Amino acid sequence: MNVRGQTTKLRGQTTKRVRLTICRVVVACLVVCPLSPLTFAQTMYKWVDEKGVTHFTQEPPPPEAKSGGKIEVRTTTPERAPSDNWREREAQSKAQRARQGVADEQARQKEESERANNCRRAQRQMDTFGTPGRVYRLNEKGERVYYEDKDYDAKLAEARENIARYCR
Repeated sequence: MNVRGQTTKLRGQTTKRVRLTICRVVVACLVVCPLSPLTFAQTMYKWVDEKGVTHFTQEPPPPEAKSGGKIEVRTTTPERAPSDNWREREAQSKAQRARQGVADEQARQKEESERANNCRRAQRQMDTFGTPGRVYRLNEKGERVYYEDKDYDAKLAEARENIARYCR
C-alpha cells in the first residue's frame, strides 16, 4: 500500500468519527435543552428568626428558627418574545379601534336614516294639514272620520314641531 491510500483510508475514518460525534452532540442538545430551566431551579428556604424577621436563603433554616420551610421555586420560559407581544397588542388595539369606528359609523348612519324618515313623515303631515280642505282618517271599521278644528290645529302644530326637530 502506498502512503496516499493510507491517508485516504484514515481521512475517511476520521470523517465518519466527526460526523458521529456531531450527531451525538446534536441529540444531546435536543434532549438537554428543553430540560435546561429545571437545571437552574434552586432550593429556597423561608424562615423567621427569633426577632420576627423573615429570611429567604438557599441553606436550610437554623434549628432555633421559629418557623420555616422549603419553598418551591418555579422557573418558566416565556412562550413568545416580548417584542412580538407588543406588536400583537398594537394589532389588537388597531383592530378594536377599527371595529369601534365601524360600529360608530353604522350607528350614525342609522340615526341619520331615522331622522330623514321622521322628517319626510313630518313634511307629509304638514302638507296634509296645511292645505285647505277637510282632512279625515279611517276608523277601525274603515269609515271616514273627519278631524275637528281643535284636532286639526293640534296635528298642524305637531307637524311644525317635528319639522323643526328632524329637518335640518
